[in-house]
Amino acid sequence: MQIADLLSPERVQILPEISSKKKLLEHLAGLLARDLDFPARTLYESLYQREQQGNTSLGNGVAIPHGKLPDAPENIPLAGTLVRLQQPLDFDAPDHQPVDIVLAIVVPESACKQQQSALQQLAEYLQNPKLVDAIRSAQDTATLYDLLASWAPEDQPLD
Repeated sequence: MQIADLLSPERVQILPEISSKKKLLEHLAGLLARDLDFPARTLYESLYQREQQGNTSLGNGVAIPHGKLPDAPENIPLAGTLVRLQQPLDFDAPDHQPVDIVLAIVVPESACKQQQSALQQLAEYLQNPKLVDAIRSAQDTATLYDLLASWAPEDQPLD
């Protein structure tokens, strides 16, 4: 699996400013709702509830909020959205660093194993300094999406 397998060009953004983690999660849920046949409110609640259970920051300014969708049909795919924040946001990260790269993913509740595997691989990708630096250097959303679509580090196996 590659990061781009979860994304569409419309779900990759560079945001100039967002005022809070709650507003960010609402925005991410709205982006996901565009392509999934699922209400944005339900997507938000899933992301928010998971964030309340424990912080999803990986450190180094990166977070992977994720949620499970109860009662979702199994045909809803693992889906994600990635935003880079121009103004980093306090995310209560263990390293106390504000977050500027956020990859949110959601899956049907019945696909827990798939989610865990994806989270592990995505965390490995987003701890790669070359990828993180490239994401931070992208000047626009088209460049950012193209970067993610082509990212396949030699030392990372692809499923």
